[in-house]
Formats: sequence, C-alpha cells, structure tokens
Amino acid sequence: MKNILIKNNKLLTPQVIILKCFQDIDLVIDELTKNKPLIVNASNLVYQDGQRVIDFLSGYCFAKNGNIKKIDNLIYRIDI
Repeated sequence: MKNILIKNNKLLTPQVIILKCFQDIDLVIDELTKNKPLIVNASNLVYQDGQRVIDFLSGYCFAKNGNIKKIDNLIYRIDI
C-alpha cells in the first residue's frame, strides 16, 4: 500500500521578495521553510548572481518536492 500525502488546497497569496544581494537568499529559505508560497525577484542582482540564486532555489525545490515557475527574467514563483 502506498502512502499518499494530500496537501491543504487553501489558496495563499504569495509573498514577494525582491533580492538586493546574493546573501538575501537566507530570507527566501527562511520563508520557504514555513511552506509559504513566494515570488522571488532576483532581477536587481548582477545577472550571474541572479542565475546562481535561481539555480540554488531550483535545487532546494527539487529536494523538497516543490514547484518553481518562471514569471519573467529572474522572477519566479516558488511553492513548497
């Protein structure tokens, strides 16, 4: 018999986090550990740093069985 996990389907408004430096990724991880949906805007960063942030968050989402969806260039919605 398989274990099935059903997530709560209540709609939550995502919090928007605009990153100003690479170290702000700590804020994103803190919010994701609370299972809150986020919109992460890394477009203010140097492109290479923004891409590193998105790569890191993609790996985090994969590890937590979450979803990441591109909204615009370096702007993503993340649901865990």
